[in-house]
Amino acid sequence: MSSLFQIEIPKRNTACSAQGERLLPGMEYYSLLMENDMQQMIRQDFCISCWPQVADSDTVLNSRSYWKSKIDLKKK
Repeated sequence: MSSLFQIEIPKRNTACSAQGERLLPGMEYYSLLMENDMQQMIRQDFCISCWPQVADSDTVLNSRSYWKSKIDLKKK
């Protein structure tokens, strides 16, 4: 359900959107939220090593939001 003040954020990807590196438990990563041509929210996730190239591009300026996070370690 969508409302005027609510954005549905897609789930995290399992791999870096730039180089395809697997995002594993314990890793830090950056997420970027953008709108496509049909005004749907698209999420891209980037490993720490790829983020500097993304951060220096217009991609960040054209995004709705971005943030840094860390994947939780699996509980035993």
